[in-house]
Amino acid sequence: MTNKIFKKTMFALTICACLFSLTLFTAKAGSVSGISYLNASVGETYDKVGIAYHCSEDESYVLYGTSISGNSIVNPTKVESTSILWKYDATEEDKTKGYGFDERYVCKANLTDLKPATTYYYQAVSNSTKSTIQQFTTASNSGEKKAFLFLTDIQSSGSSFGNAETLMQVLLNNTVIKPNLVFMTGDQVDRGGIEQQWIDYYKYVPSLSNILQATLPGNHEYYLNSGGSYVSNEVYNQFYNNPLNGPSDRLGSSYYFVYDQILFIMLDTVKTNYSVNAQQEWFRNVVKNNPSQWIIVGSHPGLYATGAYSEDAKIMRRNWLKVFEECQVDLALNGHEHVYARKNIRYNGNPSSETAGPKDEDFGITYLAGSAAGLKLYGDKAKPSLLEDYDYYDKFTNNTGCIITVSDNRIEVKQYTGGGIKKDEFTIEAKRPKTIENITPENAIDSFNLEYDPTTEKVRITWAEELYGNVQDIFIKGGYKDKDTIVVSSSKLCYKEYKVVDTELNWNWHITLTMRDGTVLEKDLPLILNPDIIKYQITYDLDGGVNNPDNPTEYCGGDLPIELKDPTKEGYEFVKWTLDGRRATGIKEGKTGDFHFVAEWKKIVQHTITFNSDGGTDVESQTVTEGERVSEPAAPTKEGYTFIGWYDGDTKFDFTTRIAKDYTLTAKYEQISTGKKNCKKSSLAVILASTLLLSSCLVIFRKKK
Repeated sequence: MTNKIFKKTMFALTICACLFSLTLFTAKAGSVSGISYLNASVGETYDKVGIAYHCSEDESYVLYGTSISGNSIVNPTKVESTSILWKYDATEEDKTKGYGFDERYVCKANLTDLKPATTYYYQAVSNSTKSTIQQFTTASNSGEKKAFLFLTDIQSSGSSFGNAETLMQVLLNNTVIKPNLVFMTGDQVDRGGIEQQWIDYYKYVPSLSNILQATLPGNHEYYLNSGGSYVSNEVYNQFYNNPLNGPSDRLGSSYYFVYDQILFIMLDTVKTNYSVNAQQEWFRNVVKNNPSQWIIVGSHPGLYATGAYSEDAKIMRRNWLKVFEECQVDLALNGHEHVYARKNIRYNGNPSSETAGPKDEDFGITYLAGSAAGLKLYGDKAKPSLLEDYDYYDKFTNNTGCIITVSDNRIEVKQYTGGGIKKDEFTIEAKRPKTIENITPENAIDSFNLEYDPTTEKVRITWAEELYGNVQDIFIKGGYKDKDTIVVSSSKLCYKEYKVVDTELNWNWHITLTMRDGTVLEKDLPLILNPDIIKYQITYDLDGGVNNPDNPTEYCGGDLPIELKDPTKEGYEFVKWTLDGRRATGIKEGKTGDFHFVAEWKKIVQHTITFNSDGGTDVESQTVTEGERVSEPAAPTKEGYTFIGWYDGDTKFDFTTRIAKDYTLTAKYEQISTGKKNCKKSSLAVILASTLLLSSCLVIFRKKK
C-alpha cells in the first residue's frame, strides 16, 4: 500500500516537474489567453495598414492575403510582429473595481505595399493558436467618391456596447457607397483602465473586425484608476497601431493619414501637458507637406461647446482656432459634448469668444460635434446662450452616428439614429481644386503684390491662387514686428493682412517663398506713405577715383533735387556721371529708390612745349594737357635784333592752337637796319662843322676889335 502511494506521489511530482519545465521554455504572460483585441488601423497612406493585438506568447506573426478558402487565407504574406511585454498595475483597491492589466505581449505588425480599393483578409498566429480571420478594405487612390463612418463616445460597458453595433449596421446599410473606414473621436470605453470594458467593446461591436479604424483617445481613455484625474494615453496606445508620425509627446495618439484626396489629422489634446507650439508646428507641416483637396480634423474636445465642457472648448480655441483657419480645415469633428451640434462654414473667429466667426463660403470651417454613439446624453447640460450660435443642434437624441461621403466637389453628411431614423443632413462645398495647377518659381514670386487701404489702415499682401500645391510655405517679415510663416493651404486663401501702426512712416515687407522642390525666392514689398522721409541709398562706381565729399550716400525725398559734384582721379580727367549707361547730373525732384552712379574718366595726356630763344633771353618750356592751349610767353630780347614771333619750323605758331603733340618753338628776330647808323655820323659832322663855323666867327670878331 505504501509502495503504491509512493509511486503515485512520484508520478505526480514528475508531471509537475515537466509542467514547470515547459513554463521555462514557453514564454507566456499573465492570465491573458491566446490572441485578443485584433484590429486594423489606418496607415499613413492607402497602401499601409497597422495591425495590433494582445498575445500570451512572445513570438507571433500576421498572415494576410486577398482571398480566403474556408478557414484559410489563400497564398498569404507573412509579416513578423513586434512584441513588447506590458502590464498596467493598479492599487489593491482599484483591482477590486476591475482596474489594471495583467502581463501580456502587445503585438504590432505593419502591412505595406497594399493595393488600392482592395479587400484583404488577415489573422494573427502564435505558436499555440490562431485568431479568427478578419478583413479590411484599402482606400482608392483615384479620387473617386468614398464614404466613412463617424462615431464618438460609445463609452459603454457590458452588453450595452451592442447599441454601437446596431448603429454601425444602420449606417452601413444606408449608403450606396460602402464605407471602409470608421472614424472615432474618443471615449470608445468608459474607463480606459478597466480591461473588462475593452473585452466587451470588441465582443459586442464585431463590425470593428471588418473595417479600418481611425481612432484617438478621449478623456475616458485617460481614466486609468478610480480617481477623477486624467492619467495618460498609455493603455489606449496598447490597443491600436496608428501611424507613428505625430509629435513626440503624443506619438501614436496624434497622427495623420492621407486617404486618397482627404488629409485626416487626429489630435490628442485631452491632457493639456503637451507642447502646444510643437503640436501646432507639426500640424502646419503636415498640411504644407500633404496638399489635399479636403482636410478633416478629429479631436475629442472641440473648439465650441454646447454647455458641458465650455472650459475645454476655450482651451481648444486658444490653441487651435487660428491654426485651423490658417490651414483651411474643411471639417472639424469632435465628441465630448454628447450633444449633436454643428456650425457651418465659419471663419475669422475670435479665440476668446464662445461664438464662432461669420459664415464664409470661401474660407469657412464646419464644426460638427457628434452625439454619443452610446447611450450617454448631456442635453440637460446644454446652455441656451451657447446653442444660439449653432446652425443646427439636437440635445435630445443619443445613439447616433454619421455617414460622411466625399466626392471631388462636396462633402455630404447624414446623421442616423440606431433606430434607422435620419436626423440631419448637410453638405460642404470644396474650396480647393481637385487637381493642382503648376506655376513656375519666377511667376510665383512675381505674383506677390501689396495693396493698401487708407480707410482701414491695413495692407493686404496677395499672391496667385496657383501657389497652392506648388509652394511649401511663405515667410513674411517686416512692417511693425510682423513675422509669419504661412502655409499655403488653399487656392482661395491667397492673402495676408497687416495693420499699419503709423501712417506717417514708410514700411516694407520682405517675402521669402519656398517652393516644394526647395527653390527659395525673395521679394520686397514697400509701402511708401511719406516719401520725404524714406532713406534711399546712393552708391558710386569711381573706378579708382576719389569721390567729392559733397556727394551724398543716401537721401530722402526732402533732399531732392541733388546735383552731383565731380570726383577726382590722379592722371585722369573726369568726363561725366552715368546712370544705367546714360549721362546723369544727379537726382531730380520726385524720384525714389536707390541709385548707382558710374564715373567716366579720360586719361590725361600732356605735351611739352619747348621755347628756343635763339640767343635771346631764356624762356621756360611749358607742359600742356592735350587739347588745351599753350600760354604765349613774354617776348625774349636779343641785342641788335627785334623779336618778331615764335615759329614751328617756317610757320609762325598760332597760340590758339589746341595742343596735340610736343613742340619746339623757335624765336625769330629782325636785325636793326644800317641807315640808322649813317644818320648818327651825319649828325656828328654837322656838329663838327657848326663848331668850326662858330670858331671862325669868334676869330673874325676878335680881329675887328
